[in-house]
Amino acid sequence: MPTRGNINRGARRQECRQALSKHIEKVLGITVSPEEVRLKPEPHDPYQWIVKKTGKEALFATLLQKHLSLHSTRTFELLRKGVGTYFYAAPADFEPTLDKGHSSGQQPVGDSRDDIPMQADIQYWKDAAQKAEQDNCQLRRDLERAKKCNNDLEILVRACYGKVELMESCIRSHFGEILKVIGTEQMELCPPNFPADLVTKSCILPDNLSTPH
Repeated sequence: MPTRGNINRGARRQECRQALSKHIEKVLGITVSPEEVRLKPEPHDPYQWIVKKTGKEALFATLLQKHLSLHSTRTFELLRKGVGTYFYAAPADFEPTLDKGHSSGQQPVGDSRDDIPMQADIQYWKDAAQKAEQDNCQLRRDLERAKKCNNDLEILVRACYGKVELMESCIRSHFGEILKVIGTEQMELCPPNFPADLVTKSCILPDNLSTPH
C-alpha cells in the first residue's frame, strides 16, 4: 500500500511534469504530454533545456542532468517554479552561447534572455496581446451591461415617481370628497341657524340632557 509520502511525491512530480509540458507548448508551440516530458531529452525529442545565467545556473544545470523520476519532492517544486525563470525550453537544434568552463558535453548555460529563441519572444508577446485584447473586450461588455442597467433603473424610478404622484392626486381628490360628505351630514344634524363656523363640531345634545317640551 502506498505511503502518504509516496502519494505526495507522486502528486508533486505530476504537477512538475504538467508545468514543464505547458512551458514547452507556450514557448515552442509543441505539444508534449506531461508523461513524455524529460529533463534529459532523447535525440528524437524536438526540444532541449537551456539554463539561464541567474546565479543559480550550476544548481539547475545539475538538476537537468538527472531523470525526473529520480528527483525528490523538493526538487520537483524547484523545477516547477524555476521553469521559464532559471531555465527554458528551446528547439533541439538551437545552439546557445556557452560560458567559459562549460564543454559541449555539459548542459549549456544560456548567456541571457537574448539567447531565448526569437519565436519564443514572438509567441510570448502574441499571447500577451491576445490576453490584453480579451480583457478589453470583457471590460467593454461589462461597461455596456452597466449602462443598460443604469438606463433601466432610471426608467423604473421615473415610472414609480409617476405612480406616486398619481396616488397623491387620487388621495387628495378622495379626501376632499370625504370632507364634503362629512360636512353635509353635520349640517343636517345641527339645528336651524347653527353658526357655520361650528359645523365641524358635534351638534348632538348629550343623552343626560332632556330637550325642552
